[in-house]
Amino acid sequence: MNQQNAFSILQKLLNDTAAFVGEPFMHAAVTSLGKTLGADFVFISQTVHGVPGSVRMIAARRDGEAIDGWTFQLCGTPCDLICRESLDEDWASLKIGRSVAISDRVCEMFDATRGSQFQSFVGVPLFDGGRRMVGHLALFFNQPSSDRGALALVVELIELFAQKIQAELNRMIADRERESLLSELRRLVEQLEHESITCPLTGLFNRRYFHHRMAQLHAFEGKAAGCGLLLLDIDHFKQINDTHGHDVGDAVLRHVADTLKRDTRKDGEEVFRLGGDELAVLVAGDIGYAALQRLGERLATSLSRHWQPVGGAHHPPTVSIGGTCRMPEDDSWEETYVRADRALYVSKRNGRNQTTVTDEPLHEPVLSSQ
Repeated sequence: MNQQNAFSILQKLLNDTAAFVGEPFMHAAVTSLGKTLGADFVFISQTVHGVPGSVRMIAARRDGEAIDGWTFQLCGTPCDLICRESLDEDWASLKIGRSVAISDRVCEMFDATRGSQFQSFVGVPLFDGGRRMVGHLALFFNQPSSDRGALALVVELIELFAQKIQAELNRMIADRERESLLSELRRLVEQLEHESITCPLTGLFNRRYFHHRMAQLHAFEGKAAGCGLLLLDIDHFKQINDTHGHDVGDAVLRHVADTLKRDTRKDGEEVFRLGGDELAVLVAGDIGYAALQRLGERLATSLSRHWQPVGGAHHPPTVSIGGTCRMPEDDSWEETYVRADRALYVSKRNGRNQTTVTDEPLHEPVLSSQ
């Protein structure tokens, strides 16, 4: 190969890959290298960070066929010589700068190539902007190279083309790192959003999100859209805390919260902790008073189903429940809330551990918090 032929080959490699970016470029590159230079096995690898001496093939082609990439250890392969900045005297002659060129007997020199037909090899390192090795390009030939000068020219040619591969690899790495950072940022934003609307003790939605959902239903679904609201208080919760301690009180509260989450529908029924031992179940849609009454009674009954005594609290907790449905004349969500709260008071006044659902409108206006 003379310099004129080398220039023509380089121009062909550049033309073959000009229309591609990313992984399609890598596949086009190994295909063109194999066909143009007569290489029997060509691959482009990327260093696996955190795993010393390990690389992952990005694109590979052997005997004219594309093959799936895999991760492998460099030790025992001629590629290992590329990563070493200095070599023993027996290997030093194989280095041309940071690249490696072996003219014959590759199949006899390395554990990984024994039994193969590979005779000659060219390996070129790929660097990032800080001259840190991020991968390499490898070409294996079944024919030996008898002319060391011609082999050096092939290495020079491949190094020139490898600059384009190196630039594309670094762009891919940067894109992946940027996407990883964006993904982590999205995860953190979602986590912060979740934490801002949930109670850390119970995992239920908090009062802030309750206000938002109530206002949202009122503002965006119009007066004709229905919803049901249940307000729940754990009976004698202060006595549980005073008698058994706040750890037991927290366990009781979590039990009630878990029961409500388990026994409500994932779509259309949302559970909230409004503060202390006050909880709420918001049902989107026109549920009706009778169905809302049955839902409250079913939730109250299910509290004892999976109860496990904790501390000195041997008996399952009970709840007082008040509920109502949104009325067409409700001018704000607060009117729905106040009506449910008054129903809750009725349950407490009548002996607790019961559900009261009311359809009686308020007789005086309620000031909106908005």
